[in-house]
Amino acid sequence: MHHEMSAAQHALHLILEEAAKRGLKKVKSVRVIVGQTRALEEDYFNRAFEEASKGTLASGAKIIFSISPLKAVCSSCHKEITPASSLSLSCPFCAGTDIEIVSGQELLVGDVE
Repeated sequence: MHHEMSAAQHALHLILEEAAKRGLKKVKSVRVIVGQTRALEEDYFNRAFEEASKGTLASGAKIIFSISPLKAVCSSCHKEITPASSLSLSCPFCAGTDIEIVSGQELLVGDVE
């Protein structure tokens, strides 16, 4: 759960920044978008967020948890691929190995209400 606590603290920081920009007095709900490669467990993340957000304006906020799939682009043929893992990346179209991951590693917040 240590991994989830670190992610929850980072998400809380982003949420509080957004709430301050928008002048919110209380955060009721927020979408948390987590890249597939982060391997976060939703239940553990929710518990960690609940603990991390105590005493803040995000305390008690509903978390809408979304997984962002791993996607990459081959630098050789420029095709988008969906690798099974970020550990071994090669293009199934041209066998190129110069692959750029474009999603699936992020931790983002959105729809802060």
